[in-house]
Amino acid sequence: MQFNFKLNNPFAYHQLKMMMLLISGALIGQNQLFASTSISLPEVASSASAQDSDGSVSATIKKSSHPLSDDLYLNYFATFHGPQFDHLDSPNTVNQSGNISKYGMNFDSEITAAYLVKPSLGVGISVPFIFSPVLGQGFTLGDLGFKAFEKKLVTTQTLTIGSSLFIQAPTSQASQDRGMTLGLKFTPFVRYFVPHSRFTLGAWTEEKDYFGVSPLARDKKDFKLWALPYVSYQLSEHFALNFAYELEAHHDVGNSALSFSMYQTDFQPGFVYLLNSKVSINPYAQLFTGNSVNGSLAFGAVISATL
Repeated sequence: MQFNFKLNNPFAYHQLKMMMLLISGALIGQNQLFASTSISLPEVASSASAQDSDGSVSATIKKSSHPLSDDLYLNYFATFHGPQFDHLDSPNTVNQSGNISKYGMNFDSEITAAYLVKPSLGVGISVPFIFSPVLGQGFTLGDLGFKAFEKKLVTTQTLTIGSSLFIQAPTSQASQDRGMTLGLKFTPFVRYFVPHSRFTLGAWTEEKDYFGVSPLARDKKDFKLWALPYVSYQLSEHFALNFAYELEAHHDVGNSALSFSMYQTDFQPGFVYLLNSKVSINPYAQLFTGNSVNGSLAFGAVISATL
C-alpha cells in the first residue's frame, strides 16, 4: 500500500522530516507533576520507568543524602518474535507479512544505561541487538547511540506524555549496507486513564531518520514511521487485558516527500502482567492483516526489566 503526495520544492522532504522530528523532540526537557500507578502496557526502554530518588541537593559540601546507585538506571527491553501458531514446533519466526521466514525466533532487544538527572529524566547510552538462540544465528548488533529520555513531559491525574531521543551511529550491518551516516530517532508515547473506569488508552510511536542512505542501496529506506495504539482493561493491580494495533510505514530515498509504503500491519490481543514494580511481560497473539495468508497468527511478547 502506498500513499503518494507530490511536493514541488526539492528541499521539502528533508524540511518535512526535520519538522516532524522536532515536533516530537521539542517536548523533551519539560517539568512534570506526578505519574499514575495504575497498570498499563509496559513502557519500552526508550521511555521506561526510572527509580524514584528524593532529589535533594545540599547547599553545603557534604555526602549525598542518597546512594549513588539511586541516580543510575539500567533497563533491558525486548520484543520476542515467535513462531506461527500453526507451527509452534518450528524454530523459525515470521516476516512482516506473517509468513514463515528464514530467521529464527529472536529477542529484539535494547539495553539502556543512564544517569538520572531527576527520577523521570535520564541521559546515557543505548545498546540495541537481536538475540536468536536457535539456528546458530546468535547476536546481531544494532545501531549504538546516545539516549535521553523524559517519561513525564506532561502528566496529570489521567494523562501522561513522554519521549526519548536517540542519536545513533551506523554500527549495524543493515545500516552500513544502506550507507547510513547517522540515525536520529524519537519515540513519543501517550497514555490516558479513562476517569471512573478500568480502561486505559494509549499509543507508542517511533520516528527515525536514516541520514546518508544511498539511492543505489538494495534497501533504500531513509525514514520510518511506527505506531502501536492500544486499549487496556485493568482486572487487578498486576494484571490487565490488552488490545493493540501495530502499523509501520517506510519512505525510500528518492521518493516524493509523502510517498510512504506500508510495511506491516497487525492486531495484537494479549495481556499485561506485572511481576513486580520493575519487571513486566506482555504476551500477545499477532494477527497479520496486510498479507496474502488468511488468518496468519504468530506468538509474540514484550519483556521489560529495570534494575
